[in-house]
Amino acid sequence: MLRSSPLAGLLRGALGCALLAVSEAPAAAQTYAPPPLQHPQFGVGYVANLPDVQVGGGAYVLLPRWGGIGLYVDAKFGVSGPASELGYDASVTAADVEDNLGGTYIKTESTWWSANAALMRPLSPYFTLYVGGGVAHETSYRLYNVDRDLNIGEGGVVWARDPRGDQYRPNLLVGMITRLTARVSAHFGYETEPDGVTAGLSLRLPRW
Repeated sequence: MLRSSPLAGLLRGALGCALLAVSEAPAAAQTYAPPPLQHPQFGVGYVANLPDVQVGGGAYVLLPRWGGIGLYVDAKFGVSGPASELGYDASVTAADVEDNLGGTYIKTESTWWSANAALMRPLSPYFTLYVGGGVAHETSYRLYNVDRDLNIGEGGVVWARDPRGDQYRPNLLVGMITRLTARVSAHFGYETEPDGVTAGLSLRLPRW
């Protein structure tokens, strides 16, 4: 069950957009109704797992056999984190700060990357469901107060890598690729590691 958080708000917004697209599909069909899938359909574009993994790329191939079946893959990377903060010091680890430098722990933050694959099934010419999984990697950092005379970090605080907290985790994902135009689709979904909302846009090849 989703916690009450900015993440839950993002998911509600994504679901709202999907419901809006559903409500507008009949109106769009009055001007153009895409036919059932008859030829292989490809897609490539941008995808992210918000709020923690902001940059990524995804691709898919959808085949008409068996009523429509396809494969979706993506890779995503976090682009912001403690390593880009002014107080980050690569010369020390969290264990060094705790055991040798007398640092006072403040908090932990992480950055992530993930790689995933999923099976696809069209529900209609407008909507394609995907379900799958992959692997996510967490890189851990810790923030400490330290003595200013140590000349590490910045202004008496230091971000340090914590390899003890690094880990690989299985990631589960489910979502929908929604036709916006003959050329463009939108991605909406949910992922477990890190807990977040899948969002993206892809180019449809050929137009459909």
